[in-house]
Amino acid sequence: MCEENNWVDDEDYKSKCIQLYDTIMVRHGLMVVGESACGKTVIIESLKLAMSKLHGTYNQTKVAINKINPKSIKSFQLYGIFDMDTK
Repeated sequence: MCEENNWVDDEDYKSKCIQLYDTIMVRHGLMVVGESACGKTVIIESLKLAMSKLHGTYNQTKVAINKINPKSIKSFQLYGIFDMDTK
């Protein structure tokens, strides 16, 4: 996907893509955070495109990304709550 989109891929980039994939496989949802222009969007998009390209093989389905504005919902809706009551 990097070659098709003229993105530079180095070892750190590949490592981050693998880390993101591994996290997605064990979580229901995730947030990608980091400094501006550090490559978050490129890593997410390249992984999405690569996984979608495998549609129909290895039990892979097309990938859809849903982005939300975290300011549009209350913090407990975004992060969940921890119930200390153990009745």
